Amino acid sequence: MDPYFRMNAMESYIRHACSFVGDPVPDAATAAEFVALAKRMMKPDFEGVNGWRTDPPLPGLLEKPEKLATGWRMICATRIHQGTREAGVLFLTLMTGKTPSAFVAEPGTVIPQEYLPAASR
Repeated sequence: MDPYFRMNAMESYIRHACSFVGDPVPDAATAAEFVALAKRMMKPDFEGVNGWRTDPPLPGLLEKPEKLATGWRMICATRIHQGTREAGVLFLTLMTGKTPSAFVAEPGTVIPQEYLPAASR
């Protein structure tokens, strides 16, 4: 995988998450409220400019939110495509009180099957 693509994608999606969710990620009273926070993310304008597409669209597939002593933690996952090819798999972590973080894994990386579409959470 092109390291420039990986770094650019991670930085772009972190900034995008911060603009929709907040920096730091705010607390929520319930898991449902934390999922609703993630669902605020919409398709970023930079995807079209860069020739990218996420499938499923952001926030993608969500793990079940985990309750921590300090709030909530949840990972969102989606595949990033450039044209017709998969360029990587984005894992975006939201954690109460922290800046959203992102990692772009190699194309074909398995997204755990317990992650469900945002509409199902």
